[in-house]
Amino acid sequence: VVAGKDGLVYVTGSTDTLGQKDYHTRILKASDGTTEWSASFNGLHSKDDEAASIALDGEGGLSILGKNGLSNGSTEYMLVRYAKKQLTIPPGDGAASPALAFTEQRGQLTDTSGTSVEGVRFYSTGSYPPLYVQNDTLSFVTASVDTSTATPDTLHRVDITFFDSKTSLMSAAGLDKLDNYRNYYLGHIPEGRARVGQYGRVAVTDLYDGINLQMFADKSGIVYYFVIQPGGDPDDLKLDFHGQDSLYLKGHNLFVGTSLGDFNLPAPQAFQIDSMGQEVSTTWIPEYSITGNRVGFSSTGAYNSENPLVIVLQETGDPIFETGEDWVEYFGGSNIDVCTDLAISSLGEKYITGYSSSMNLPKIGENVLNGTTDIFVSKYQVSHEIDWVTFIGGSGSEVGYGVAIENANVGIAGVTDSNNDFPQTDPEMSGQSNDGVVFQLSAIEGVLINSKFLGGNSIDFLTDIEYGESDNLFVAGVTFSSDLSANPLTGSSYLQNTKSGPSDGIVAELNSGNLQVDWLSYFGGSGNEIVSDIEYEKDGDILYITGGTSSSQGDTQNSSTGCDANSDGDFPKCTLNGAYNQPWGGGTETSDIFLAEFDKNRSLVWSTYLGGNGNESPPNQITRTRLDVNGATIAISGVVDNMDFPHQSVSGGFNSNLDGVFVAIFSQRDLAWSTSIGCGGYNFDFISTDVSLSNDKVFISGNTSCSVVPEDSDYCDSPENGTFPICPGSGGLFFQDGMMPVFGGGNNDIFLASFDLGTYTMSWSTFFGGNDVENIASLNIIDGNAFIAGNTSSDQNFPLRNPVNQEEYAGGLSDAFIGMLDISQVMVSTKHEKIPEMKNSIFPNPSHGVVNIPITSKPSEISIINSSGQYVRYYQLGNFESELFKLNLSILPKGVYFVRVVGNDTKSYKLVLH
Repeated sequence: VVAGKDGLVYVTGSTDTLGQKDYHTRILKASDGTTEWSASFNGLHSKDDEAASIALDGEGGLSILGKNGLSNGSTEYMLVRYAKKQLTIPPGDGAASPALAFTEQRGQLTDTSGTSVEGVRFYSTGSYPPLYVQNDTLSFVTASVDTSTATPDTLHRVDITFFDSKTSLMSAAGLDKLDNYRNYYLGHIPEGRARVGQYGRVAVTDLYDGINLQMFADKSGIVYYFVIQPGGDPDDLKLDFHGQDSLYLKGHNLFVGTSLGDFNLPAPQAFQIDSMGQEVSTTWIPEYSITGNRVGFSSTGAYNSENPLVIVLQETGDPIFETGEDWVEYFGGSNIDVCTDLAISSLGEKYITGYSSSMNLPKIGENVLNGTTDIFVSKYQVSHEIDWVTFIGGSGSEVGYGVAIENANVGIAGVTDSNNDFPQTDPEMSGQSNDGVVFQLSAIEGVLINSKFLGGNSIDFLTDIEYGESDNLFVAGVTFSSDLSANPLTGSSYLQNTKSGPSDGIVAELNSGNLQVDWLSYFGGSGNEIVSDIEYEKDGDILYITGGTSSSQGDTQNSSTGCDANSDGDFPKCTLNGAYNQPWGGGTETSDIFLAEFDKNRSLVWSTYLGGNGNESPPNQITRTRLDVNGATIAISGVVDNMDFPHQSVSGGFNSNLDGVFVAIFSQRDLAWSTSIGCGGYNFDFISTDVSLSNDKVFISGNTSCSVVPEDSDYCDSPENGTFPICPGSGGLFFQDGMMPVFGGGNNDIFLASFDLGTYTMSWSTFFGGNDVENIASLNIIDGNAFIAGNTSSDQNFPLRNPVNQEEYAGGLSDAFIGMLDISQVMVSTKHEKIPEMKNSIFPNPSHGVVNIPITSKPSEISIINSSGQYVRYYQLGNFESELFKLNLSILPKGVYFVRVVGNDTKSYKLVLH
């Protein structure tokens, strides 16, 4: 024991745990004996270790001298030194993941030759790729490993060192020690390694002056924090890569190429820590900057140099929300406020857009209404509190139709007729009465970053926006202009450079940094078209669009010979072998839905009509047809007013052919199922829809004028004419069993419904509304919650739930609304299966993305079953002819799954997803 001059007492000795002695050191307050700090230290071998003396140095360091037991029964002296380091721990991490925890290296880890790797201090093999931490180096190892001794295993190692760092002073230490531990008894250490520690956090200190690195074992993956203390310089931070095949940026992420597949470091974000130890936002925004094999961080904005700055690399993945209480509230002022779209960030923040003629929206700060209607964008925090609201507009009228979120940017697509004074960063103006407009705001503060006009000599609307994966974004809409500057992305891109009818759809790809147009094309025939929704599928870099058309078919092309833009005004119909192919279904003054797919070169590879001889989603309406894509499954919703719409029934499933809202499911591009929902007799002027795919279910929302359900009706079955199929579900789900009456005799409520994919039975449906008219704008299903947004004129009986910002209707003609409903009980599948015996192989296994399923006989379906025997995915294959089925499992949680292929014979596979 030794007394320090700082009022502390320093004690060392040995403690006996489970029959083995270890060094033990403790710092106590001399005044009351309370513990300030304590630590145990294991020698290399699992033998008795006895601390004998302790000494202090002038810098707050401790030196412990003792003797260690060796495996041969002898002893050796050891000096252990603890250096005093000042570390700022980033707040808010929560509990560490035991599955990804860092294991201390005490001789159990070996290289490929069987030699103990002494330089490694800690490692995490639960992460992908496995991470090995030395004092001055991080190592990542990708691997191809199987169970056969006849085939060699392959490894590829990539190291990261730190350029011009304080290498000799750098040191790795374990923090947040977990209660659990590991024991190793291996051939090269026959005496074993007992009670090897597990740590939730590892810190590497003294990278640079005032800069340390901390790595935390989060349940989503390893989180990297570069903590820069006041006086430290983030420009010092430079990572040198060694051993990789390539380095490149994609979607702000840093990808590292290896011979066994690429891995990525997540896009950098930044925050600061205030004097109370709380996280606060900053306008300083980092980005990766690659120079050869060296990666630094470029930045925009500024930060407070008196507070710690943290650069964080964190794999957010799909947002995870705690299920619990529902939340629904108004958003509006004293005039007309309409929400048109909703987007959810990877952190769980919510962004809505629309248009407003109110000057008193909640918490708008200094933003004021400028024209007749302005675009509004509002950000809600994860806690549902409004963070900011921004108005965008000029002296005329503006409408925002689509919103998307990607990293630090919020993208908006819409229309403006303020051609002289719309706030813009693009110096080129079309000078016409109505132009499509796309702009980006900062997600942190809501300030305008840039804007772009897409328009010509007549009226133009942009209806939707979607971010891609490589610093690009997509927009779609409709144009009456004949002078848009169409241009290709590549030599094989679809390019229709002239307008074929009174109005055509448009689709464009822009650079998200400067909004430069990389690809733009008309899309239409001799009638009217609108592209009302656009979806991007990152696996394969595929783009889908849907909308309405009144153009008849004309000539049909096949994608095997290339589907170019028609020169004679025909609609661009493009067939694909094995894909759904429907000819024009209407006559004069009718319309059909269309669905089109573009590949990574933006070549048109498939387009088809979907409709009968009446009107489906007429192209003179903005938001009639919506789309969602999940791997090989495509869902479309819209409106239909005729009985010969292609209703694809499934035995035992929900099947209806009444006019109203419909949903259609395509699997492997073939129509698997479609049905309408409602009671017939719709007022089509009020119908809006949206659709969302999640796990093994499809969710649909729309409007209904149905109000009464007979007492003897079977709730969840296909309805008779005049009845609406409400289905209460279970487990306390939101449920409203009837239409609220509307003053004046009319009525129009929203409905929400879900169906099980595969069986296509209804699992839940409900009314949603108050005493007046409601319209749905957006439906997103994420981790057991339904996020909804729209507008309402109801000032009574509207289903408010725990409003945070605005409790009452604001008194105008309509208010927007936003909400979240806990639907976790809907997401629980009731279908279970006995786990089959595994006799077949699948590659790659283990996997973290796409796997190849061998097809030896004509299959009819593929099912994915988790380790509990619960169905989590179901695919109907239709006319699938290939010998391999590429199955994308990247959206599923890590774990063990079983794949069953049903066809002329049935095969089952076991798959480990990491």
